[in-house]
Amino acid sequence: MNNQEIRHAFNAVPVREFLKDLVSTEEFLSATKRSVTDKRMFARECALRFLAFFLVEWREYKNNDLGGFLNATMKKINELDGDQPAELKSIFQNSVIASRRVLGDDAFRKRYHEGAPRSPISKVLFETWSVALAKLEKRISIIWLIVAV
Repeated sequence: MNNQEIRHAFNAVPVREFLKDLVSTEEFLSATKRSVTDKRMFARECALRFLAFFLVEWREYKNNDLGGFLNATMKKINELDGDQPAELKSIFQNSVIASRRVLGDDAFRKRYHEGAPRSPISKVLFETWSVALAKLEKRISIIWLIVAV
């Protein structure tokens, strides 16, 4: 078993269903060009990494233990209540839509020159781009609220 499969086995149902729901959305499937298989929970790990670094500021990630960080995030997601899961899902969907719009067919992929073949989705690029665009969108929304007042 890989690390995400182990995390999946040791955590309660709500977070497992939530991650499955996120990677089943048309927004995620479209942004990744349906190329991310969830057979070994690769897609769910991408969604979890997004949530981990969206919920916790990257500057607070200091212990260099990604596995522990992702485990803690799964526990945190299981403790969400009310509208929080729906809000996080919306943020996730908007971030992958933005990634697709900005990066096109190369969203979340390493590509060193235009003629190079498309490489597989990179988890690191997924978390970096999706979180950066989600946080940028949040800041833009705040600016629009300020301007509107």
